[in-house]
Amino acid sequence: MMSKALRADIMNEWHHAGGFFSQVLDYTIMGYKGLDGGFSIANGAEIENAIGGNAGDLLMGNEQDNRLAGLGGEDTLLGSAGSDTLLGDKGDDWLDGGTGNDTLDGGTGDDALIGGIGDDTLDGGTGNDTLVGGVGNDVLNGGAGNDTLVGGAGDDVVTGGAGYDHFLFSTGHGSDTITDFDGSTDTIDLSGLSGVVDFEDLVDNHMTNDEVSGDVVITVGSDQLRIKGHQIADMSPIDFYFAF
Repeated sequence: MMSKALRADIMNEWHHAGGFFSQVLDYTIMGYKGLDGGFSIANGAEIENAIGGNAGDLLMGNEQDNRLAGLGGEDTLLGSAGSDTLLGDKGDDWLDGGTGNDTLDGGTGDDALIGGIGDDTLDGGTGNDTLVGGVGNDVLNGGAGNDTLVGGAGDDVVTGGAGYDHFLFSTGHGSDTITDFDGSTDTIDLSGLSGVVDFEDLVDNHMTNDEVSGDVVITVGSDQLRIKGHQIADMSPIDFYFAF
């Protein structure tokens, strides 16, 4: 529910997937407590923040630096342009930062977080989450749960957190670092990395030890994956997936 002053020109409004969505062309909100359902923030609007309710909400930002919070339900938060903060909270949420240097936090639930274009920070929280950094130098933290993490293009720092985590590294992903790989629980998917045939080829032609840092480094063309705290002797075929 809204509080205080609300001035809006609303073109359409309808019920969508259990949530209430308003397509707003121009409005000003001054003083805001929360909204049950969906909400969009139009370009040029003076509002920057929106809070969902306990239903499945659709919250859409604009070119400003928006703060969107889904609260309960299975929410979809779209930051659009600007450096946005998206908070999924409870439920299985979909968060997409769009363009800009965004901060995404899934909260509890099995969430999907997509950074988009920009230097983004993604935190899956609790649950079996999927994190995709997109284009830019991103920081990904899966949190607790069995997570899938994809840095994307750019130089990314990726942390799986507790659980059985799956890291994907492909051609064009740049220079990524995995901070907490655990061979007893985690796997690294190299099936999208052109030029690597199998584990033997990986060790013989693409894997080196960084004696200074104590890390193992995989280099294929201009792409590089650093696995912190490990050496070649620590790695085994079951740590990796390769293209068939």
